[in-house]
Amino acid sequence: MILSIFPSVFSFVFSLLIISLFLSSALAIYAFRMKENRTASIFGSIMILSFLWSVLKIFSLFIFSTEIREILHLINILLVVPIPPLFFIVAVYYTKYPKWFNIMHIYILFIIPVILIILVLTSSFHHLLFSGFTIIIDHGIPMHFYKMNIGYYLFDAYIYMIMAFALVLLVKSVINKDIFFRRQMLLFIIGGFIPLAYDVLFTVGISPLKNYNLACVFISIGNVFFAWSLFGYRFFKLVPITRNVVVEKMSDIMVVTNHEDLVIDINKSGKYFFDLVNVDVVGGVFFEIFKKYPPLIKKYFDKDNSINEIAIQKENKVYHYSISITPVESGDALLANIIILHDITERIKSEIEIKQLSIAVEQSPVSIITTDITGKIEYINEAFCKTTGYSPEESLGENTRILKGKTSPNVYATLWETLLSGQIWKGEFINKKKNGEFYYSETTISPIKNDKNQIIKFIAIMEDITERKQAELRIQRQNIELIELNATKDKFFSIIAHDLKNPFNSILGLSNLLINNFDSFDNKKIKEILGYIDSTANQTYNLLENLLEWSRIQQGKLIPKFQKHNLKIIASEMEALHAEFAKNKNISIKNNIKSDIYVLCDVDMTKTILRNLISNAIKFTKNDGTVSIIANQKNSFFEIQIEDNGLGIAEDKIQYLFLIETNSSTAGTNDERGSGLGLILCKEMVEKQGGKIWVESKLNIGSTVFFTIEKFIEAN
Repeated sequence: MILSIFPSVFSFVFSLLIISLFLSSALAIYAFRMKENRTASIFGSIMILSFLWSVLKIFSLFIFSTEIREILHLINILLVVPIPPLFFIVAVYYTKYPKWFNIMHIYILFIIPVILIILVLTSSFHHLLFSGFTIIIDHGIPMHFYKMNIGYYLFDAYIYMIMAFALVLLVKSVINKDIFFRRQMLLFIIGGFIPLAYDVLFTVGISPLKNYNLACVFISIGNVFFAWSLFGYRFFKLVPITRNVVVEKMSDIMVVTNHEDLVIDINKSGKYFFDLVNVDVVGGVFFEIFKKYPPLIKKYFDKDNSINEIAIQKENKVYHYSISITPVESGDALLANIIILHDITERIKSEIEIKQLSIAVEQSPVSIITTDITGKIEYINEAFCKTTGYSPEESLGENTRILKGKTSPNVYATLWETLLSGQIWKGEFINKKKNGEFYYSETTISPIKNDKNQIIKFIAIMEDITERKQAELRIQRQNIELIELNATKDKFFSIIAHDLKNPFNSILGLSNLLINNFDSFDNKKIKEILGYIDSTANQTYNLLENLLEWSRIQQGKLIPKFQKHNLKIIASEMEALHAEFAKNKNISIKNNIKSDIYVLCDVDMTKTILRNLISNAIKFTKNDGTVSIIANQKNSFFEIQIEDNGLGIAEDKIQYLFLIETNSSTAGTNDERGSGLGLILCKEMVEKQGGKIWVESKLNIGSTVFFTIEKFIEAN
């Protein structure tokens, strides 16, 4: 209607379309040159579609065929459909809002465009978009007419909704922006709003050229504003996020002053720290605003353009900052000073703590070591050097195996299993010093992990507990000696109270019986009683002799006298001593020792050993049994065996035979009694002569007592 007064509407429309063509191509080229900026690339895609749309509109000015114009109109729809979702994506990426927007939402965004494309490609089959397509020539321009169907309404509704959402996002981002970025964004918003507003008006029947859609022309007008925003305000290069997000949300304090020392900017961190939230700072004199902070004033006054550290006291607390003052210049003129304060309070605090810890570690009386994951030593303190004798030069770079002493391999296996599982290990080592001396170390080893929870080092705290362990061992030995002493005392009194008293009671009773009834007893009865008295007296004598020898051993008065002796002769004497005892039980004693065996021994001790062992063998052997004495050479010793086929000993009792605190007497096969002292005495005498004694036995089969004695070797 309005353009009908011009002499050539065709020429005017054609010129605008050419302008739109060149603007679209220029903006596309400019946007695509910023390859690293995805938002610019998407905007470039919109401009490519706008360029193709302009080409199509120019081409359609010369087409008067209804069939071809209908096809061009369908292509026109195909070119327009992707523009709204792409514009929405530009708005989202540029404003960073909404934050939840991701690739899945892009797919959803293009569902309706894909449906519309399918409808366009299949239009001839359903006519859901439009019908009744015709052409009328007006002002020299072929204009098409059609009836819009449901698909077209869907198409328009989608375009308006998406474009409206995009513009709302852009408008919301303008709020609280710097004036520069507000202008930048408003120009971009106008560029998107102009073609949208025209298309809405055209849809409701309002247009400068009735029945001819000039949307592409109005896009060229919008492109002017896009170009203004891009070229004039560098839309994609200077993004408002730099000031409003980076600067405002940075934890560092930023203050900007001009050449007159007036504050022209301060970020949120600065306002909060200096309590300036409700103070109009901009335009104020720097020295007046920050006069309560002399270190900051002094540093600002110096302006030596270097990074230093200052301490600012606030509310009785000291804060440490690294400070840099950077001048912004244009030629010789100073435009501004940018002051950046970075909080290093925690770092300074940590450095102080580390220094204190370092002093504590160095002066610690316990050894402190750090190693890598293979055990290579990386750090040692002075206490380590004093304890081990290794200098730092001898230790660093070496493996902790240099300390390996007598620690059990099982301890190391458990240690590594614990440490590699990330746990702390505590235990004891028997380590070796540089001079070969062994020492006890109570050690705690902890794994050190990085921020990925990976073990990167180990730290060990090692305390020399040698004196404590030696004291513990002394106490243990003293406890054992005390237990043995108490057991010896108890055994001694038990023997005196029972084992010596009872035989004398028997002797006294039998002798009294014999005296009172001597005339009435016949010779056989008298001989029988005298036999009992003799047997009891002999047993009592042997017991007394053992008791005296044992007492001498306990007092340390029994010292062996080593001489050459024939073992066969010693054993024969002891065999003869027990002949009557064996005869009473019809037991055969077999001395199988060869006559040429000579041993280096104390003859009295050896006789006592054989006397007690042969006596025990006879005692626990049934009538008609056998006791054998055997000697076999074992290197530089003879192994002597006293073997019987008597009662035997239960396996669980063998280990207690030589312990005074648990030893007890057991009755023999003919109810013979004893003190249990004999085996204990044998053990002590065997060991005093450098030998060993042990027992092998099977219940109801018999027992064999073994002991060793040194072989006599002639000197060359």
